[in-house]
Amino acid sequence: FLPIISVLSTATTGSITQTYNIAAMENNDTEYWALLVAVGVYADNTEQNRPDMQLEVDDFHALLLQSPWWSEDHIKVIKGEDATVTNIIAGLRWLDKMEDSNDISVVYMTTHGFPLDVDIPPVDEADGTDEALVSYWGFAYPYLFIWDDELNILLNRLESKGVCVIVDSCYAGGFNDPPDWNRTGIKSVFGTKSEQ
Repeated sequence: FLPIISVLSTATTGSITQTYNIAAMENNDTEYWALLVAVGVYADNTEQNRPDMQLEVDDFHALLLQSPWWSEDHIKVIKGEDATVTNIIAGLRWLDKMEDSNDISVVYMTTHGFPLDVDIPPVDEADGTDEALVSYWGFAYPYLFIWDDELNILLNRLESKGVCVIVDSCYAGGFNDPPDWNRTGIKSVFGTKSEQ
């Protein structure tokens, strides 16, 4: 996925040699966008801090910038105290505003994850429980989280021809909801793209 090979390079896999002409593959209209979120520190609950989460986002950010397809102004990083529910949603809205149908988008989120023990409507979970991601304030105020259906709504607003979502947390598998459920007549509580 990460185009870190040179413009004209040769990749060898076993006995098969393939030559990639990256310049020919790239559509001039395609832009590459990323939202990288690492909480890693938590208000009023320092024993839950995981500073490695922020290092992972820094490493991923640096890796993206090694590629000629990514630029600094196309990557938004939200970390630590800034990783509040409001700022994470604002970051997803920024991505939605910036990308279009010719683009590639990446969303990487790392924090603590947990099951909600309830399936918030739409009732769509086989096990009867949604999963959630803890924000910076999430341990101090347990209702300050991003849950799987909420993330799905926000991701479904993206028009990109390719979207890669990486959730690095406990219970991350619960974020593997089928896409497009909110395009079947349920209007997003976040409005339409034209209302932004």
